[in-house]
Amino acid sequence: MPQEPGLVVVDASVVLKWQLDDEEYIPQATTLRNDFYAQGAIKAIAPYLLIYEVVNGILTATRRKKIGFT
Repeated sequence: MPQEPGLVVVDASVVLKWQLDDEEYIPQATTLRNDFYAQGAIKAIAPYLLIYEVVNGILTATRRKKIGFT
C-alpha cells in the first residue's frame, strides 16, 4: 500500500527563506519546498493570512536593502 504524504504547516518564515539568501535554515526550507512541489512527498497547508505575512516580509526586506528591484 502506498504511503500517504505527511501534512506540514508552512508559515511565512519558511516561504521567505525560499527567496531571501541571508536567512538561517535555507537548505531545510528548500528541501521542504521540493518535497511538496517536485516529489509530492508531503501535503502543505498554510495559515489564512500567509499572503499578507509574506508581502510584509518582502516589504521589510526591501526596506532593509536585503532585496531590490531591477
